[in-house]
This record gives sequence, C-alpha cells and structure tokens, in this order.
Amino acid sequence: MLKALCSDSSSKKDTRSLLALAFKELYGAPLPYVEKDLHGKPFFPSRRDVYFSLSHTKSHVMVVIGSIPCGCDIEAVRHVRAGLPERVCSARELGFFDFFQCWVLKESFIKLSGDTSLPLDRTCFSLDSGRIVTPDPAVSACLYDCPGCRAAVCCKGEPPEELIFIPAKNLAYQS
Repeated sequence: MLKALCSDSSSKKDTRSLLALAFKELYGAPLPYVEKDLHGKPFFPSRRDVYFSLSHTKSHVMVVIGSIPCGCDIEAVRHVRAGLPERVCSARELGFFDFFQCWVLKESFIKLSGDTSLPLDRTCFSLDSGRIVTPDPAVSACLYDCPGCRAAVCCKGEPPEELIFIPAKNLAYQS
C-alpha cells in the first residue's frame, strides 16, 4: 500500500513535515532517521520495509510512501523552450500525454529504479484502454493533477488512487 501527499510549499522543512505526517499516519510512529544511498536516493536505515520518494517544485512538495518500491515527481506547468518536448518525449508519447505528464512519468520511473543513467528519450510510456503502460511490465504508474502542476507515481504494485493535498499552513514541523 502506498500513500501520496502534496502541499503548496517548496521548503525542505515542509517536505520533511509532509514525510513525517505520512509516516505517522501509516506506521503510527515518529519519522525515522533518513540516509541517502550511493545514487542519492533517500531511505530509512532502520525501516528497510518502508519505501518513499520525494519531489518538489518552486510551489509544491510531494511525498509517496509505503510498503512497496516507489518513485514520484511533481512539476509546475510552465513555458518550455521550443523543441524540448520532442527531445525528451517520442511523438507517440506526446500523442498520449502532454509534455509535463510525460516528464513526471519519466522522472518518477527513474526515481523508482534509482538509475539516473536511464535516457529519458528511451524511457517510453503509452496508454492502453486508459491504463498507463510503463517501460517495465512490473511497474505501474498513475498521473495526478495538482493546482498548476502535474504529478506522477511509479511503483512495483498498485499506485495510490489519489494525491492527498495538505495545505502548507496545516503542516507543523516534525523531526
């Protein structure tokens, strides 16, 4: 089971608060110590049974956490340089998704795998009967809308049905 949350803040403090809130809701305990692996992916050394991923934009933070490997990404919808979508996405992908949907799918897939060397232009997604088809049949994906943003989760199991919005004013710093 996974839980996905986002907030209208970009502060590292609020990212940590959001992670602490989600951990407490799911596991009934305070947030454990966080370390990063050799590739920079965060993890809980004392809770190897819990997986999580973090993302942020200038206006929002996002957390996905649960009992299965996961990756998440959130991006603000904004103007991009001409030609960028075609360099990052295939024409087929852009037939299924807008550029930012495609981008967050690719980034969440890379965060799930932990392999930052995966080329974005060869990490392709599509749709089949409304279901997102990922580059790896063992991986599921879901897209979410958040005010002014696109967000995605890729995971080895079922993704969360919803992205829960927590206003930044409701986040109390938790260590």
